[in-house]
Amino acid sequence: MNILGISNLENASAALIADGRVVAACEEERFQRKKHYQGFPTHAIRFCLKKAGLTLDQIDVVAMGWVPWRGVVHRVATTLQMAIRNREFGKKMKRGGNYFSIIGEQLHTRKILQKIFGGGDHLRIRYVNHHISHMACGFFLSPFEKAALLSLDGTGEYQTGLTGSCEGGKFRIHRQIKYPYSLGHLYGVFTSFLGFRPNNGEGKVMGLAAYGEPEYEDALQRIIRFDKRNGRLRYDTRYIDYSAALVRSFSRELTSLLGEPRPPESEITGRHQNIAASLQKVVEDIIVEMASDLSKRTGLENLSMSGGVALNCVANAKILERSGFRKMYVPSAPSDAGVSLGSALQVYHRLTGKMPRVNGGSPFLGPGYTTKEISRQLEQRGIAYQLNDEPEREAARRLSRGEIVGWFNGRMEFGPRALGSRSILAPPFPSDMKDRLNERVKFREGFRPFAPAVLENRVPEWFDNSCSSPNMSFAFPVKATLREKIPAVTHVNGRARLQTVSRELNPRFHAILEHYRELTGLPVVLNTSFNLRGEPIVCTPGEAIDCFLKTGMDALFLENCLIRRM
Repeated sequence: MNILGISNLENASAALIADGRVVAACEEERFQRKKHYQGFPTHAIRFCLKKAGLTLDQIDVVAMGWVPWRGVVHRVATTLQMAIRNREFGKKMKRGGNYFSIIGEQLHTRKILQKIFGGGDHLRIRYVNHHISHMACGFFLSPFEKAALLSLDGTGEYQTGLTGSCEGGKFRIHRQIKYPYSLGHLYGVFTSFLGFRPNNGEGKVMGLAAYGEPEYEDALQRIIRFDKRNGRLRYDTRYIDYSAALVRSFSRELTSLLGEPRPPESEITGRHQNIAASLQKVVEDIIVEMASDLSKRTGLENLSMSGGVALNCVANAKILERSGFRKMYVPSAPSDAGVSLGSALQVYHRLTGKMPRVNGGSPFLGPGYTTKEISRQLEQRGIAYQLNDEPEREAARRLSRGEIVGWFNGRMEFGPRALGSRSILAPPFPSDMKDRLNERVKFREGFRPFAPAVLENRVPEWFDNSCSSPNMSFAFPVKATLREKIPAVTHVNGRARLQTVSRELNPRFHAILEHYRELTGLPVVLNTSFNLRGEPIVCTPGEAIDCFLKTGMDALFLENCLIRRM
């Protein structure tokens, strides 16, 4: 049975399961070169079909992580009520038009596929609840046979969060949060208020929070409430209006509480840092309370978390520290990109009763290129290169000399974070390495932190309260006595967004770390995504070359091809 998963939501994507095996998954943004692309994922679908060697006529079922007719009345009625109350009818109508456009595509999926790819008259379309799709993506890719489930994002059909559990693929739902109350939207409002783009800059707010103090925590708690007795989230919509915040419109109530919003690209002050810190603290506490209640209700030791809120790696670490769960898993694509794969996994299990084969939850599901293909491109562009039979050893040697290198190897990662396939690597010291990368390579704000990639068996030596984190899902405390050894990857709060690297999941990246440890004694390198500010991670060798030429990287490894800075 061949199942094609599609998501036309924010971070549009496609995934393909052939005979129970996950063959491919990728985001449309990597092909369109438009970050967080929303729309029909034509190029991603084409890649998945090509990778599997299939045509549309050979697909049995198309799965979508949204039930388009469910929750429409609730969404429309609630949105109109808020529009009238907040006098934002025009903005709500514009947002509503986009919502109905997405639903229209979902209802006409078969016709769109037939028009683009031909054939497909026999296709069965299966719609899966949005949050169940998130949960399925997390659970089926996790190492757990049974687990508690927590899904939190902006919004699904009418739910913005679900808690539940799963054993053997059978999902049980415990509690839900309904639109318009949403932790994802809440964070997006403040992202916009602080001068960043919502659905894009939330990670910036999380990073900025470490520089401030939660001065506004009490004020926010007066308008944002979570009742742990019944699991209900509520906030005052006079202050928190997501649709208005998308166009940087904020109520008098909110500006009276926090002051004027920060204009984009303007100076960041202590007040902005304190607002970010206050938001992060309030959201963390709510998420931990949700997880704690789920732990008590299920009695399970494993938690699988998904949805866009699961990208908050600081909150994820607090869950492990305070909720009662012993182990936790977050997939590489917890945001809406993951619902294409999640819905396909859920439909496969529903139709066959079998557990899918997920290759250890590997995130390396996108396009890959051979050395021969890459060398041909380099020669066509007249770019000098060397073939290297041991690129991992040479990359480690250059890192040990303080160089910054681009690493393009294997199949592209599925999800927003580079995990050693499309990465920029650097030594984790000295402390000004962070500034050098932000200013000369990434061209982004100086407060943004970088992640350490660490040999999995050496993690307990370097981090407190840590666990396996192959997808950069947790920000754990670096041991206080070792922070001065890796200052470029230790944030101002003493934490770091950890990536644990195993030989089984990524042998070539693991080899770089092993060689680097032999040369320096450190099992840690700095790993950041291979892209420039505002751009998606590179997908093709040509994009990697263009990015390299625009930046201050010292060398670029494209499979076995090495390009050196002249």
